Amino acid sequence: MSHAPVLPRFSILMPAYNASATIGRSIESVLGQTFADWELVIIDDGSHDDTLKTAQSYAERDERIRVHSGPHRGLVGARSESMRQACGELFARLDSDDEMLPEYLSRIDAIFREHPDAQIVSTNGYQALPDGRLVEYYRDPVFQKVSSLTVTDMLSGHLFGTSTVMSRDVYELTGGPREGARSEDIDLWFRALAHGAVHYHLPEPVFLYHQSAESMSKNAAAVWRSHIEILENLISTGLLSPSDVELARKAIRRYRLRLAVRWDLWGTPLRRFATGVR
Repeated sequence: MSHAPVLPRFSILMPAYNASATIGRSIESVLGQTFADWELVIIDDGSHDDTLKTAQSYAERDERIRVHSGPHRGLVGARSESMRQACGELFARLDSDDEMLPEYLSRIDAIFREHPDAQIVSTNGYQALPDGRLVEYYRDPVFQKVSSLTVTDMLSGHLFGTSTVMSRDVYELTGGPREGARSEDIDLWFRALAHGAVHYHLPEPVFLYHQSAESMSKNAAAVWRSHIEILENLISTGLLSPSDVELARKAIRRYRLRLAVRWDLWGTPLRRFATGVR
């Protein structure tokens, strides 16, 4: 008598492009999890270095690791492909330069079991700075306790991002990452909550975001423009209530103000006031 295959609890999804210097560290963090019911789906996005070779070497040693390779499509394309290849109940995202701390999957599994209505679980984490310091990522009081955020909360400025796990039905509800969205994780969570998905936040720092000097100097203006595009698209979906549409429009105006006053000709004090920098 044949039996249906047992599907893993977690599918850990890792797009990788020219990440040979860091991907081993990220994979090792998965192997070090105290929760063992997972698969790791690595999508090599047409790398020109030893990323694929390194990933395959780990797959040869652990059957829970699967590696797929194809031409370069960019982050959204690779992320979408990882979701199509996933077999698990829950989708966890891991960039090829970040790390899960040992209790990451275990604590998230506990939140999903404690809250049967949960479809999205975000966590706190640490920014690992180039000088070796660890700085807590979310310091907003909202993220210092177990909380359940709605799309209204996100539109009010309480954004969560990368170290977030979703159930498979959220992928089916949203279609996954949206092509053209620069901050594709933020965009996905906005759309999921607008569809009515239920979120919970775990306040424990169980994730490491590695910040290189290059990533720390990213153009803030590009991020603000990205958020404007995300919010304009969200309004266009018709999923928001009239009050949430107004919140989205207010947020767009704030981002446009930041873009307008960020340049030196406006003067440092005004720029700091408008951007919230002190």
